[in-house]
Amino acid sequence: MSKKLYIFLFLLFISAIGYSQTYTVSGYVIDSKTGETLIGVTVVLKNTGQGITTDGNGFFRMSSIKPGEYILQFSYIGYEKVEKTVRVINKSILLKETALEQEVIELKDVIITAARPDTVGDKEIETSQLKLSSNTILNIPSARGDIFKAVKYLPGIEATDPFSPLYTARGSDPSGNLVLLDGVAIYNPYHFASGDGIFNIQSIKNIDLLVGGFGSEFGGRNSSILYITTKDGNRDGLHGEFEPTTTHSKVFAEFPVGKRGSMMVAGRYFYDIPSYFIYSSRSYFYDFNISYTNRLNERNRITIKLFNSKDDMKFVPDRLFSYIDKSFNLDIYEDTHMKLNNSWTNRAATAILKTVISPSVFLKTQVYGSFHSADDYSSMDLTFNPDSTSQEVKLYYNTNFRSKINDLCAKSVLNIKSDSINTIKIGAEFNSYYFSNGARINDIDKGNNTRSPLLFAGFVEDKIKLGNVIIRPGLRASRYSFSNDWQYEPRVNLGANLPFDIKLRAAWGIYYQNIISMNTQEYEINQFLDYYYPLKNRKPTKSIHYILGFEKPVFKNSSLSLDFYYIDMPVTYTFNLNQSELEARTFSDKLQQGTGKSYGIELMFRANFEKISGWISYGLSRSTRSYPYIMNGKSFLFDFDRTHSFKAIVNYKIAPRLTYNFSLIALSGLPKTIETTLQSYYYYDPTTGSIGSYPFGISPTKNNARLPSVIELDMGIIKRIRNGFGAELAEFLRADESYFTLTIGNILFLRRNVIWYFPYGGDKYIPIGFNYFPRITAGYIIKF
Repeated sequence: MSKKLYIFLFLLFISAIGYSQTYTVSGYVIDSKTGETLIGVTVVLKNTGQGITTDGNGFFRMSSIKPGEYILQFSYIGYEKVEKTVRVINKSILLKETALEQEVIELKDVIITAARPDTVGDKEIETSQLKLSSNTILNIPSARGDIFKAVKYLPGIEATDPFSPLYTARGSDPSGNLVLLDGVAIYNPYHFASGDGIFNIQSIKNIDLLVGGFGSEFGGRNSSILYITTKDGNRDGLHGEFEPTTTHSKVFAEFPVGKRGSMMVAGRYFYDIPSYFIYSSRSYFYDFNISYTNRLNERNRITIKLFNSKDDMKFVPDRLFSYIDKSFNLDIYEDTHMKLNNSWTNRAATAILKTVISPSVFLKTQVYGSFHSADDYSSMDLTFNPDSTSQEVKLYYNTNFRSKINDLCAKSVLNIKSDSINTIKIGAEFNSYYFSNGARINDIDKGNNTRSPLLFAGFVEDKIKLGNVIIRPGLRASRYSFSNDWQYEPRVNLGANLPFDIKLRAAWGIYYQNIISMNTQEYEINQFLDYYYPLKNRKPTKSIHYILGFEKPVFKNSSLSLDFYYIDMPVTYTFNLNQSELEARTFSDKLQQGTGKSYGIELMFRANFEKISGWISYGLSRSTRSYPYIMNGKSFLFDFDRTHSFKAIVNYKIAPRLTYNFSLIALSGLPKTIETTLQSYYYYDPTTGSIGSYPFGISPTKNNARLPSVIELDMGIIKRIRNGFGAELAEFLRADESYFTLTIGNILFLRRNVIWYFPYGGDKYIPIGFNYFPRITAGYIIKF
């Protein structure tokens, strides 16, 4: 460790000396009815100018208080203000839980509870921090209550493919996104059949997305952090929701367990009846999660959470192809057969202990196990006649990718509020991994690989408040068992309040990633998963982030933000799975190192007026890669580059019980390689005695074309019902209220969004789209 590093750590810790010389008041803030901790509550020491917000645990620490009697004021959007008188005598004042009551507005027979913000993370210093509440997600028609569909409507986040749940953050690889469920790393947290995430929205408490520039607490990924917190349970009584629809059913319940405990149970089952008739899709998935929290005493609380999901999907769209040919009097798909068989599982369990060591020191300790497995098979069988005089040509293509992941982890984070200027955070983490990967392309085994690396990491950061300026330097150090060197990642965040109510946010940081994924987008018909692969005896992928952002209020309850970013990728990897066995004797030899960069501008307007709310965003960006074995190292467009990105979400509350929702997305098409030459590989089928072939495209230029632009328009309706079947069902279940929901997706279905071109001989290509029909989903939400 260098002298500079020792000096850096010394400067961070020296400010903690004042910790023993200050007076501190701290405590939890909770919802008076449910007992859930509240995140982002503003706590003000009246007549002093001191203020702070509760952290991600619903805990606050206010330091540098002189002896005397004070009034603490607690305020939170959607809740009544609460004031407490506090007499500061010594430095160890830990308040009992402060309970806030929800603010209720009565309009005749309609009762409206004000919406709560989903404040997570450090909003004073984070740059490129995007927030979503569960209520916001439910009001995005095409999201259908799903987190991963919803985040794709945020600036900087782009879908890799329409059918795939994967997404990229500002031109980085999909594997650079870390998804944390209550602090547990979840690998491929998606459902295949619908492209939904595996998280039931009713069980979600907070959602926070950090798109680059995140602090040293988070590591192992280069692009983004999606942090999801689930509910602990309701201490007041039994409450929940039941939602039957034409595609799935959801159930959610929370209730007290004893005097100090509470529990939450949520489950979902997907059956998608329309897809069964349209696509011959015999698919299902289910997921459930359970949470139990026990408040042991004023200083300690323990939480145990369990999660499980299962996908089994069989997709054979021959019926759809036949429908298209008959409808338009064509024979394009007459001899086209496609098959997708996929099986996924996700399981996770965690135990979390939160301890208030003193009013200034908070400790969070966690252990977890996260397990994922996948077996994905896809094939395309096509017979065509290049011209009327030629013999029919049969093209056959198939892939099979297999993956298994075990992640066992123990970590601890210590928060120290040393004084009114410094807030220090120190943490350590240990991971024991197991990764197994295998690939077959056109019935040829491309290799198997199994590795079990270990990873130890520690971090320290200090948030320093100096008037209108906040700076947060941090350092993350890690040791990876397949590398001989320590990896150091310095990071700095800056926030400042400028004249004219302009907020400035800036970030710089170095990010390493030792666990990457195979980019199979060019091999699979559609890549649905990240196939994670641990590096061995190779440099980790490296990204350097430069981010500058501005935000300014425009009107009441509205703001305009502008972000500039540049991401340098001096080390990145891809897999060349088409290397021959002479070129690559092992699976790892197919790994190719390269470089990349991404840069862009993002503009976003957000508003929450009396009847209209939502946001509009526009992004202009460019992302490129370079590998020695592709085009002799020349730069080319990244596979998921989107030059232009326009997104809009509008919620119009036409009446107290009726809301219309609209979502619009317009994107540049993805880059694609249009092959100028096809090289055919022939094979003999002994069962039929026939000779077949499968093509492999050859082109001197990668991503030499771009698909047409993508435009999607969806709408939804949410109506509280007083009579009819839904009201009678709610009355039968003794529920408090019921809602009717209707979603009409893909309104512009007559405009085809092309996702792929299949070679049809010579210079002819068959366009394949996905939006042939509108999507209509109807159902009820029953709340009790």
